[in-house]
Amino acid sequence: MPLALSGKKVFLHNVNATVAARYGLEVVATPEEAEIAILRVDTPHQNDPHYPFGVSVNFGQLGFDDADTVVLDQKAGTYSGSEDYQLIKQVKALNIPTVISVYLDRPAILTNIVDKTDVLLANFGASDEAVLDVITGKSKAQGKLPFELPSSWQAVLDQKEDVAHDSVDPLFPIGAGIL
Repeated sequence: MPLALSGKKVFLHNVNATVAARYGLEVVATPEEAEIAILRVDTPHQNDPHYPFGVSVNFGQLGFDDADTVVLDQKAGTYSGSEDYQLIKQVKALNIPTVISVYLDRPAILTNIVDKTDVLLANFGASDEAVLDVITGKSKAQGKLPFELPSSWQAVLDQKEDVAHDSVDPLFPIGAGIL
């Protein structure tokens, strides 16, 4: 980064097309038409409508995977990551440059997507403008992870709830930043 995007055909996922057009991007409807893809995704999670705050509190699974292979938290609920993961795999198969920005409301397991993108950004609630400013070089990417990102669901299960930074072989350690 920065990427020269002006005039490029771009496929967007969870990015406002009007905002992207202000950066000179030509937004296309499908990844097959694109010269580059910019995908914004949330940390996968589960929600449970059976509890008073169950639809607004994210819990459980943290990794991107196919829905039929996900081991759900003992509280069950509905898993949210498979649709984004399917799209990420689809775009990767097209072999076009890809930027993935993950909203880290919790420490996500990014092991299954880190090799499917050219640029991986972590954000903590950044606007589309802020993300595009970084991608285009208008602003410099900066920051460090305030927590480690685990490498697997088993690593999450093996962690002690009351001990910080004890994940075995984290994908990204606490304090990881621009790589």
